[in-house]
Amino acid sequence: MKQKITFTQFERQDFVDNACFNLLKELSGKDLEWDINLISQVRDSVQDILVDQLKIMDAIEFYPYIEE
Repeated sequence: MKQKITFTQFERQDFVDNACFNLLKELSGKDLEWDINLISQVRDSVQDILVDQLKIMDAIEFYPYIEE
């Protein structure tokens, strides 16, 4: 049986993606278009810092996912 992401997990993904997008907009001072490829690059960098370097949460806490 294939697992599905919960609403709470979806909300966390949405929060993280929007925070990354807003960071790009804030730092650029521009009204950017949504680009999930750029957002995922920022997300991966932030995850590296919070999860791998600072070790203040694990990967699934930072950006929930389903392992297949």
